[in-house]
Amino acid sequence: MVTTAYGRAAAVALHAEIARVKRDDPLAPVTVIVPTNSVAVAARRLLASGELGPCSPAGLGIVGAQFLTVLRLAELLGSARLAATGRRPVSTPVVAAAVRAVLAQNPGVFRPVAEHPATEEAIVAAHRELSDIADAGLQVLARQSPRARDVVRIHRAVTERLAADWYSEHDLMVSAIDVVGVGSPLADQLGTVVVYLPQRLTGPATRLVRGLAERVDVIVVAGLTGDARADEPVVITVAALDAKVDEAAFAPAPMPGTTRAISVSDPDDEARAVVRELVDAMRAGVPLERMAVLFAASEPYARVLHEHLELAGIVHNGAAVRTLRESVLGQALTRLLALADGGFRRDDLLGLLAGAPVVDADDAWERISRGAGVVGGLPQWRARLADYAASLGTEAWDERERARVERLRAFVDALATDVDPASVGESWSAKAAWCRRLVRRWLGDERRRESWPAFEQEAARRVDAALDRLAGLDTVEAAPSPAVFRRTLDLELTNAYERVGRLGEGVLVGPVAFALGVELDRVFVCGLAEGTFPAVPRDDPLLSDGERAALSGELRLRADRITDDHRALLAALAAATGERVLCVPRGDLRRSTEHVPSRYVPSDVDTFEVASFAHGLASVAFPATAHEYDVRSVLAGAPPGTRAVQRAADLVDARRSREFTRFDGNLSHLRDRLAVVGPASERVVVSATRLETFVACPHAYFVKHLLHVYPVERPEDVIQLSPLDRGSLVHAVLDRFVRGGGRAADRTDLRTIFDEECARVEARGLAGRRLLWNRDRRVLWAELDAWLDADTEYRTERGAETLATELAFDRLEVPLSDGRVLRFRGAADRVDRAADGRLVVIDYKNGKPDSYRGLGPDDPVLGGKRLQLPLYAYAARAAFDAADAPVEAQYWFVGRGGDERIGYEVDAAVDDVFDQVVRAIVDGIDAGCFPSVPEPPGPRMWVGCHYCDPDGLGTGDRWREWERKAAAPAMEPFTSLFQSDE
Repeated sequence: MVTTAYGRAAAVALHAEIARVKRDDPLAPVTVIVPTNSVAVAARRLLASGELGPCSPAGLGIVGAQFLTVLRLAELLGSARLAATGRRPVSTPVVAAAVRAVLAQNPGVFRPVAEHPATEEAIVAAHRELSDIADAGLQVLARQSPRARDVVRIHRAVTERLAADWYSEHDLMVSAIDVVGVGSPLADQLGTVVVYLPQRLTGPATRLVRGLAERVDVIVVAGLTGDARADEPVVITVAALDAKVDEAAFAPAPMPGTTRAISVSDPDDEARAVVRELVDAMRAGVPLERMAVLFAASEPYARVLHEHLELAGIVHNGAAVRTLRESVLGQALTRLLALADGGFRRDDLLGLLAGAPVVDADDAWERISRGAGVVGGLPQWRARLADYAASLGTEAWDERERARVERLRAFVDALATDVDPASVGESWSAKAAWCRRLVRRWLGDERRRESWPAFEQEAARRVDAALDRLAGLDTVEAAPSPAVFRRTLDLELTNAYERVGRLGEGVLVGPVAFALGVELDRVFVCGLAEGTFPAVPRDDPLLSDGERAALSGELRLRADRITDDHRALLAALAAATGERVLCVPRGDLRRSTEHVPSRYVPSDVDTFEVASFAHGLASVAFPATAHEYDVRSVLAGAPPGTRAVQRAADLVDARRSREFTRFDGNLSHLRDRLAVVGPASERVVVSATRLETFVACPHAYFVKHLLHVYPVERPEDVIQLSPLDRGSLVHAVLDRFVRGGGRAADRTDLRTIFDEECARVEARGLAGRRLLWNRDRRVLWAELDAWLDADTEYRTERGAETLATELAFDRLEVPLSDGRVLRFRGAADRVDRAADGRLVVIDYKNGKPDSYRGLGPDDPVLGGKRLQLPLYAYAARAAFDAADAPVEAQYWFVGRGGDERIGYEVDAAVDDVFDQVVRAIVDGIDAGCFPSVPEPPGPRMWVGCHYCDPDGLGTGDRWREWERKAAAPAMEPFTSLFQSDE
């Protein structure tokens, strides 16, 4: 029995024991039992390096020494005997299949949740723990509660079901114990056995080591931290090996080097701070392989640290951040099998196409399915794609589009046939073969995968191996359901982690237990906050700690994990011969929580607080990445090295300046490059809505009409009929009805037209959810029914006769007073002739009239926000050759009783206001000024929108800033009208 501190002291003790064994015979066999494979690699490399001196007088290093975990040792000793009986090693899917079979026969207290995946997962985990408990202990546990009794019953039934064909880790240990007990030569070949840094050993593992001690010399090199509570599990383990730890005689030496802490805002800033510390250490000459970054919680630290180290180009190894399920083939196979579950939702299919190189896929299919209004369901795919194809014209582009639609339809039909689980056999092997066919058909064979990255190729091979394992489950479960098969495959792919890098190459990154037995120069520990390290203990839902305690230590308590993490932390800190850096996050932005420092952070260590990302950049001695270097240069007033950061710096400086710059909306210097063509150009035909867009928000005008950027409207997002589609539906119904000469007596015809247009809306996928659509239909019909009564009353009162509906005009020329001519396009909903001979232009509206209040002869265009009525009046005069005829223009709000109308007579005064406003708008567009700060609402002023005012600040200081910057000469004609007090 040898007692030692962790770190270099433990390695020295191990070296001394091996050297003592090999003193007389340099080739004497030695077997070192280690807690983990990483400890084996670290110890072997350190001893082989000769840094601690030769392991034998002949200087032969570690020849004849092998480093094994206790499970690997049991495999060497006992697997041959088990294999001779025809049994195979059990895996998690095999155990899960047996658990499902037992639950199906007698679920006991688990009857309400017997088919839930979480129940299966919890019982599988409990079965693995109970496998090492003797029968007497199981009887004690079964007496604790009805739930515990059923857990023990299911465990025994699963063990019995698997015993004939499979063997577990427990069976392997028992077989190894038997081999040692009968005096097998295999045990004698082990030589002297050294149990190096034992942690917690199971009962069978303890018996195996004790059995070895009866045949060969066994040396225990136990590591202690000096903290009695943290060392208690090690003391108990050593006592179970018939050895004894003299804790009173153990006096741990002070840790070499220094310890300090860094307080940061959140885990992401922790990662940045650690990377900067690593760069500083590299500059000081510390090799990467002599440093480790450790954490207690894999989420989020494993992935965050990996990403920041990759960004900095720092080689590292350790904790896995990707599973096979996250590989291209793993994701694609999972999505293929889930398509039928979701009823072939468009989102699911496009997720498959976007995440994998699907054979014969077309990038245009997303746009086509969106345009067709497909949401999900095979009937909808077929019907709406057919409707979309039928709506196309006969031009060359339409023909190509129609061909793409046909290929998409054929693709969906073929895919639906292939992924249908009803056509597949019931056995595991049949379903595994089905998966292989899906992969070959839709993702290609091995030859096609040769162009994939190396990781993806290896992941694909491992996915194939997982399918092979599932194919062997027929002896355990005869006919799994498709849901069970997918869940088991998902479990296989999720548990198969891919380790990052090779141990010893670069910085070690992983949980604190990774540093056990490793000698390091610098150690960085992340996440030292209460609730994270130590984590909050959570009781087992099946076997509580109170029930586990009845076994007097045979079954590990969930609360013991805090002790294990503490011991691992102390061991990791002892591994550092130079500096230890403790990182304390003050919060977590992912969960909007605040943290306090962990109890494991000494109160007397020096703590450096990184107040923010900017503070960290400003205070670091040397930036860790090229981007940090550029930003640091900007903060220091020096030019950055990349154009991207320079552009960002230019933006900040310009927005702070007193000049009206391109970052505030002055794009006049880019007119030629942007191909800005003014509305008065002979080549341009505009609409009233387009000019109104500029009045409402110049930036929106710039984005939509100059950059041609439009929002993507996804059919999945349609919950309710949109206001735009609602208006289009009402316009279509009224146009057909009025054009057909409809009157109040033709209410049935109006209802027929309404139902037909509603059917068209449904076919295009615009109606939204059924419940809301049914309500909208009732409301719309009530509004149209009321409109019919109001229209009858209007016709009788005015003696009105409809001359045209949807009066379209395409190059309507409207001369301005300064000599320029604008060409407009549009369509007036309805033109009537009253009994007194005047024309009445009507524009139907289906929304609230609130934003139209104040419209009248005194303010006929609401400061440029409502330009349609005068324009429609000009179009009506031109269409009916009535240049001097009086015209009355009005908005008719369908609904709200069906008869609310707002309008005025278009006379010379209205013409003057229209001319003045349109000239100001054209001047602003021609000047290339698209301000990106908000403007105040009010008479004769345009208003801001969410493009210009994302913070909702509205008016005030930002308006005054815009007004000051807009004093540029190019803006004078544009701003003079809208800043007036009229």
